[in-house]
Amino acid sequence: MLNLLWLIPVLPLAGFLLLALCGGRLSRHQIAWVGCGSVG
Repeated sequence: MLNLLWLIPVLPLAGFLLLALCGGRLSRHQIAWVGCGSVG
């Protein structure tokens, strides 16, 4: 279980980067899925 601990900061960071770099090209529905999925 400790080998998955690095995912806690990486997944929200990946969601942030995706939304920051591609947020203008995504639909509102896709943005909502990425936002909820990255913190949930």
